[in-house]
Amino acid sequence: MPVLIAQALVDLATCVLTAFVAVRLASGANRRVVTCVWVGALWLAVLCPFTANYTSAILTETLATFLTTLAVLIFLLPPAMEIEFLNKKRQAFLGALTWFLGGIVVGLGTLVRPEAPLLIAAVLLVLWVRWHRRANWRKLAVATLWMLAVVTAGAVGSP
Repeated sequence: MPVLIAQALVDLATCVLTAFVAVRLASGANRRVVTCVWVGALWLAVLCPFTANYTSAILTETLATFLTTLAVLIFLLPPAMEIEFLNKKRQAFLGALTWFLGGIVVGLGTLVRPEAPLLIAAVLLVLWVRWHRRANWRKLAVATLWMLAVVTAGAVGSP
């Protein structure tokens, strides 16, 4: 019973993180739209029958969903998406720290479910499309190296 209660709490936290992801994706909208997005995403996440089914049994899916949602939210944070090296060294540090934290969360997700590194592949694909110009290669290299180093370290350290 304690494990099921813990899974229910983790699932509720996942629902809130899902709403934060939706709000981050709708960040350019006005306040009323953002509020509607928050409420809609929260309700969709709470009422999803698949996660409710996984939460009622002792499975790894609940924790894997939480870690994946947390990693997506970390990768959507502004410091990760707007690294500038020439003018703002603090912003570059925050961007590298964001990629590092995202890699840690995906590495923890790898300990729960072995397919978690597919999230890193998806994020890198998006970054390579977004930063394909030669002027952005330094940003791309920093993001790629930080994420892959942490995930690789986690995979090597796992039993």
